[in-house]
Amino acid sequence: MKDSDYSVAKAQTYGWGPDAPPDAQKTSILRRFVKGPAVLDVGSATGTYVDLLSRDGLDVTGLEAVPEFLHEAEMRGRRGRFVQG
Repeated sequence: MKDSDYSVAKAQTYGWGPDAPPDAQKTSILRRFVKGPAVLDVGSATGTYVDLLSRDGLDVTGLEAVPEFLHEAEMRGRRGRFVQG
């Protein structure tokens, strides 16, 4: 099994997939403590929180190792910048 296959399987197992809504508690914490103007989301997956913070007006970059997650972020039109690494 490739690392990316493992990551995708784990995301599905824990309900972290691209269709999962942002977690209300995590969203509240991010909005309270992230001051910006620039944010780096390491392990951004499909970009749920990159998109959320970008919509709040911050300059957000998502760093993700799994190409399938980056492709999903692109297909869903997530706001922000995404980098594979």
